Amino acid sequence: MEEELKVVTPIVKLEKEKPNRKGHNKDWFGATLGLLVFLVGVGLLVLVFKMSLDLFNTPPKMSLEIKTGRAIDVAKASDTATAVVVRVIVLVLMAITGSLIANRGIHLYSVCARRIRRN
Repeated sequence: MEEELKVVTPIVKLEKEKPNRKGHNKDWFGATLGLLVFLVGVGLLVLVFKMSLDLFNTPPKMSLEIKTGRAIDVAKASDTATAVVVRVIVLVLMAITGSLIANRGIHLYSVCARRIRRN
């Protein structure tokens, strides 16, 4: 009374993909584009490091516009301190953006380089 279950496995014939000249050119184009995107991301990171170096090399008296021998204007000092904090936040966001762009370039390059090697 027990019924036997037959397992049917499909036979799939795997064929090797033939190299396509058009696809081959696109892979080189993608790899070159990935490299360029990576270099743009690295350039943005270099720009961010240069801007942050300039920001942190500025003495606090200059960045907060404090003059010696005069009373400190609290409102003006707080406004300039807020501007410095905003610049630091913008630099952090620019660094994150530059690293994400560089990461996308690396990813694009690696995917296209694998396709080139496979063909």
